Amino acid sequence: MAVGDPVNVNMSGVTYYQPAATVVIMHFKTYSSLVATYYGFTDGTLITQNHHTAGDYDGVGLGAKFPITNTNYYYNNNTGSWSGFAGIQIQ
Repeated sequence: MAVGDPVNVNMSGVTYYQPAATVVIMHFKTYSSLVATYYGFTDGTLITQNHHTAGDYDGVGLGAKFPITNTNYYYNNNTGSWSGFAGIQIQ
């Protein structure tokens, strides 16, 4: 991946996405399947999260832009299919 590349990550079966040490991804949108979803970022101990209850295959987090780094990385409690996030690599 390189700076400016779009990033779409399927989170099926996992709850964390931690990029390489020198990579920064700007989160633009979380998407989830038919279950309640908490998403945000974590440092491995503390979790900052927003809440979304999906009524259909749905996108959430419009306007919730935050950088995903190796030390503060992405968290999503929904491990079902069709869950994950989209963003762009900025470093």
